[in-house]
Amino acid sequence: MLYQIPKYIGTTLLITTIPIVFLVLGVDFLFAFIHELGAVGKDHYTTWNAFVYVMGTLPRRLYELFPMTSLVGVLLGLGLLASHSELIIMRASGISIFRITVIVFQWALLLGILIGLMGEFIVPKTEYWADAYKVRARSGGQAVLTVQGTWLRDDNHFIRIAKINGDSHMQGITDYEFDDKLALKSVTYIQQAFYKDNTWELHRISKSIITPTQITKQYQLKEVKTHWFDPSILNVALVDPDDLSMRGLRQYADYLQANGLDNKPYLLNFWKKALQPLAIIVMMLLSVPFIFGPLRSASMGLRLLAGIIMGFSFYVLSEIFGPLALVYHWPPFFAAMAPIVIFGAIGVILGTRKNL
Repeated sequence: MLYQIPKYIGTTLLITTIPIVFLVLGVDFLFAFIHELGAVGKDHYTTWNAFVYVMGTLPRRLYELFPMTSLVGVLLGLGLLASHSELIIMRASGISIFRITVIVFQWALLLGILIGLMGEFIVPKTEYWADAYKVRARSGGQAVLTVQGTWLRDDNHFIRIAKINGDSHMQGITDYEFDDKLALKSVTYIQQAFYKDNTWELHRISKSIITPTQITKQYQLKEVKTHWFDPSILNVALVDPDDLSMRGLRQYADYLQANGLDNKPYLLNFWKKALQPLAIIVMMLLSVPFIFGPLRSASMGLRLLAGIIMGFSFYVLSEIFGPLALVYHWPPFFAAMAPIVIFGAIGVILGTRKNL
């Protein structure tokens, strides 16, 4: 019978963790949807578009909230076993608190790996889809986000932009112009473009004019356009770097470093993703000394409150250390690791006092 105890404890933890995860995720979805309603009515954005967009971001929200929600779920699961005196029976059967901790660790490791894989392979794809959907919805089809860049349509011009820096600077622009019969008239490559004082300033322009009999090349160092496309469209075409995978973050951080640019925001996001499984493990293990210590005889409501406070504290601390690291030039690894170390130390101190 003893071999069934790890399975029983794990099943109990899942039964209490999954509802907490979906409850917190539902609340977060509601607040995100209400916030997104502020963009409804602007451009071509509708309430349905806002709903679909927020739905597309649910995997990322689950990934970010899981360390906090897993702590609450495990705290309630172990608390449920304690309330029914099952932990006492287990200990009387020869299962030590250390063995129970090992069982929790095994389940935490499994969940940490699964959530880590989700963050690496699923979240980037769903976030990219959600961002692309929002771009199409807000621009009324004028802007399309693809892995090769951002596409805009302006009358018979189809414009591909390799890189967008805010709403006033673009790099690597290719303008395909078609006639009314959808025959290609010209292809123009613009190295970079700046928007200032209601005009577009184009630099290093290479234009190929296509006719049925020949292709003519034209070159210009600079051109000023007063009528092109509305630069406000660029605002909705920007993608959050948080949505990249660990591999993408690392590659882009190395690229920025090689070009002498600041790569700390990308390294910070890289280490947050890399350390997410460890954060889940630490938060789930933190529940063990609380159940056998301060919350041994507490009610389920008090355990829930304690879990929410601890989980939210971890979330807030993680959000605080990131900006502080960028402002004070701390190592990104330190900023990502610090909240995990702090809460891990709390668990070790409590466990030591209770001789766990």
